[in-house]
Amino acid sequence: EIQALADIHQEFLDAVNQNNYDKAPKLDAKFHGQIAKMTHNNLLISINRQISSYLDTFRKQTFRIPRNMRNAISPHTEIVEAFHGGVREMHLHFQQMFEDLEKEPFDSQEET
Repeated sequence: EIQALADIHQEFLDAVNQNNYDKAPKLDAKFHGQIAKMTHNNLLISINRQISSYLDTFRKQTFRIPRNMRNAISPHTEIVEAFHGGVREMHLHFQQMFEDLEKEPFDSQEET
């Protein structure tokens, strides 16, 4: 799912670099839709779909200005990096947890 988000972001970057005013708004909507999908929360997914239809006109108008398209790059990049970083941190956390379990025998008695 995170890779799908990163792929959408890359497509958005390509659209911005090509000044593709038609494609960028669609990819922005797709980006936000992917984030909603990643929550696996049907309510959020539904809300995003409803809001997205209202934002389509706004996106089409605002992304006609190249600066506005570029303004979305940094936050989108940070969002993708945060997801990737979160996954890395979770792996590191599990790795440390398993290392700790190997070092110390499991004892159900809590130390005080």
